[in-house]
Amino acid sequence: MAPSFFLDFRSDLSVEPETINHMFIALRAFFDYLVRIERISVNPLTDIPALKSKSYVPYIFSPQEVESLLEAIEKNIRSNSESNFLIDLAAYSVISLMARCGLRISEPLKLRDEHYRKNEKTIYIERTKFNKDRLIPLPEA
Repeated sequence: MAPSFFLDFRSDLSVEPETINHMFIALRAFFDYLVRIERISVNPLTDIPALKSKSYVPYIFSPQEVESLLEAIEKNIRSNSESNFLIDLAAYSVISLMARCGLRISEPLKLRDEHYRKNEKTIYIERTKFNKDRLIPLPEA
């Protein structure tokens, strides 16, 4: 099989570049295996470069957007809708902690009472994304 076959095959695929790159990683490994067991002499995918994949750029809320979101939730809390009170209060708390303390989305969900240190005005975050512990100062209210 010639490299041109794989280039044509790749151009006919209608999936994300990342998916194509994963397919070619598997194919390249398979052909490396065939070379090792001497079924073929050269890997036809050796010189075919990976496609450029779209890099993920997260959306960052502006301080005004965060305040608008928190105000909307607070308005909902004050509307005396008892059925959603705890859900709205939890949402307000989580979004506020994330925005004001720089927490990742998973971190406020793992907090327990003992993580809040009232006298020190800090929150203790266990096992973050990179498996470290952090002590976060709480901003003034």
